[in-house]
Amino acid sequence: MRKVRGFTLIEAMTVVALVAILAGIGSWQIGKQLPRYRTNSAATKLVLDVRNAASIAARTNRPVTLTVNQPGCTPGYVVAQSGAEYIRVCFANEYQGVEFRDGTGDPDITCTDEAELTYPPIPACTLCTGAQVIRFLPNGQVITPSGADESIVIGPRGDSAVFDRAVGIRNLTGKARSYKRAGSGWECP
Repeated sequence: MRKVRGFTLIEAMTVVALVAILAGIGSWQIGKQLPRYRTNSAATKLVLDVRNAASIAARTNRPVTLTVNQPGCTPGYVVAQSGAEYIRVCFANEYQGVEFRDGTGDPDITCTDEAELTYPPIPACTLCTGAQVIRFLPNGQVITPSGADESIVIGPRGDSAVFDRAVGIRNLTGKARSYKRAGSGWECP
């Protein structure tokens, strides 16, 4: 007759200890990447909402506004039309730990493919302070607050600028694009 053998207490404890160590390492890595993920998600959402605002204006044949830093939601933005609110994003609720960065001293935001298309560089973070309103007209035109190209720089609170993303919005055409920090400048992802 054959004897059935199970695991000893030492073998079981060794396996439990190894699993605990691996779980600890994994959660540390996830925590380390979370600010980058939230910043990327916030920038992508903003680009998509700029495009949605232009689409709503064309579909309804009425102007639509995107208001950045509206009272009660700073940092954040609201897409609305004649009192009807379509999109409200409040970074404090949806992307915890993400903030608008003051772009003072940052280099202008541009990409090599934009330079080839003769787009001028976008000034860094012109929409980051105060309530700013971008208007989307039914004919496809976009009017920015300054009448020039605008941008928002987004980054994780209290972290270095390594994970920063910028969203540039071109005046008149409304072309929205996401940029990422590359050393002391910016690049297209």
